[in-house]
Amino acid sequence: MMSNKLVRMICDKMVNREELIKQLKSAYRKFKTYSYYDNFGAINRKKLADFEVNESISFSDNFFERFADDLLDETKRRTLFEDTEKVDILCYPKSIEDSQTLGNIPEDNNVVIKLNYFIDLDIKSHILGTLWILRCGWLLDHRLNKNIHGNRINKEVLNKIIDCEKDKSKYSELTPFLFEPYFKRYQIWRDEALDSVEKLLDKNENAIILSLDFKEYYYTATINFEKLKFDIKSAKRKLLGINFDKLNDDDKFDEDLTDFIENIFKKYTKFFERHNYDGNLPMIPIGFLPSLIISNWNLQAFDQSILHIVNPDYYGRYVDDVLMVFKISPKSESFSKANFESNANEIIEKYLTPNPPNPKHDIIRKIVEEGDYGLDNLREKEKSKISEYKNLRIQSTKLNVFSFTHDNSRALIDNFKKEIYRNSSEFRLMHEVENLYADVGKRIFSIQYAESINKFGEIKSIKLNKFELSKTLSWLIRSSIYETDNVSEENRKNVIHAFSGNKKIEFMTLWEKLIEFLFIQNKFKILEEEIRNIHLKISQLDYKSDETSNKSTYAYVDDSQSLMKKSLKQFLFSTYARVSCLKRLQIDI
Repeated sequence: MMSNKLVRMICDKMVNREELIKQLKSAYRKFKTYSYYDNFGAINRKKLADFEVNESISFSDNFFERFADDLLDETKRRTLFEDTEKVDILCYPKSIEDSQTLGNIPEDNNVVIKLNYFIDLDIKSHILGTLWILRCGWLLDHRLNKNIHGNRINKEVLNKIIDCEKDKSKYSELTPFLFEPYFKRYQIWRDEALDSVEKLLDKNENAIILSLDFKEYYYTATINFEKLKFDIKSAKRKLLGINFDKLNDDDKFDEDLTDFIENIFKKYTKFFERHNYDGNLPMIPIGFLPSLIISNWNLQAFDQSILHIVNPDYYGRYVDDVLMVFKISPKSESFSKANFESNANEIIEKYLTPNPPNPKHDIIRKIVEEGDYGLDNLREKEKSKISEYKNLRIQSTKLNVFSFTHDNSRALIDNFKKEIYRNSSEFRLMHEVENLYADVGKRIFSIQYAESINKFGEIKSIKLNKFELSKTLSWLIRSSIYETDNVSEENRKNVIHAFSGNKKIEFMTLWEKLIEFLFIQNKFKILEEEIRNIHLKISQLDYKSDETSNKSTYAYVDDSQSLMKKSLKQFLFSTYARVSCLKRLQIDI
């Protein structure tokens, strides 16, 4: 008979079926939760509803048991992981041409100038993507610097995964929230930068905040999966003490799963023609959960270069947006009003490019013909250039510098903090419903002035505030559940008017809230009319690529306009279907 110790050694080398079933169920639950809160998740929510019914998810674990058995069979697993025929693309407008007309007449332009391309996958592929995060991706997230704030795994999930990896008997069902709430991490990111400025001012130092972002990062990034696999192994070795001289079944399973993620990335990339790209390294698919982890991992070399070479007083990154704080001493010979008020490009040249005071600051370079900055000079640990960064660009038009002196008012910092706190608290229904009903129209419009708020001539723009509209709809929906008659006709008209003209498309992520609001209000004729109007607006759209947009780096291989219209109609149908399942309505869309 085998000893208990030998049995345990053999079991440790195998993928445990019961453990895999639990992981698949957990992955499904987390993807489902993420999709519920995803602004662009309407189609996936519809797919999830169909999937739950077809697979009887609420009544048995049969699907997860069959799925686990297929994954444990190496031949079936390989076939499943290599099959990417179901990978498709969805396309939504990112920007519509603006006529710059001021007044209360809604913009009604049908020309779309920028698009976003989302990956379209079956539910099983999404489950596998989330499973990869639970088995492999968390290792990459765990290694990230604490100053990286966007798309971070929930700490509760991360700690329980580590405990389970060290002792399989400790496995327990985890929270359904895989990632930290985006608004929480965003607030921390901004607050830390402002706190850094305040600390410098308290020491009678002056400070500069440099804000920058990467241009179309997901489309221009290239992912080296060989390096990614090496980093996963390195993290396992360091954190869990795993020796990779001899791979066990569990390690082989994770390698195959990572290959599956790579196959999805490559299939997505094949939908595009890319210019000036060497090799076959894929771009990052939008709408695939592993992309959230991998997009952070891919910028680690940039993060480390800034932290260890440039060494600013603060560095923080939120996905592809970066904040840096630099100290400028009033006693420094280089300090003067002229120097202190330098524009963003001069700050970049001083801190992020090689110059006499800082010869090692070879982080980025100005690409004269493009007007942006590139990262193709960046090297990793004095080795060869990082080829994956060749096409990354920092947008010169989005560079911003905020200057603060210790002997002036700190009102700007205080206002920043108040605004961040207010926005992070708004969805908690902290305001009285009566006050909301009184000023729906006032809340959802914002006016920007050049100088005086008392002069019409100083008005720069009048815009519908999407964030305020979203909050307003959330409040109205919540209160309407209990009191359907409380909303005045004027306020109802204000909400519907917010979706006039271009806003019918620009506010597509709020369609579901609009439909839900009218549905709860029992305004079915108005609802039918609004859906038909949105459908008509979709059919009128015309895509004309902006000359300054993506043509120099990537282009969809097929007809973007047809795909856009098809995707929008599918999105509209999915939003309507979710709400109307509460009551049967005969509306053809």
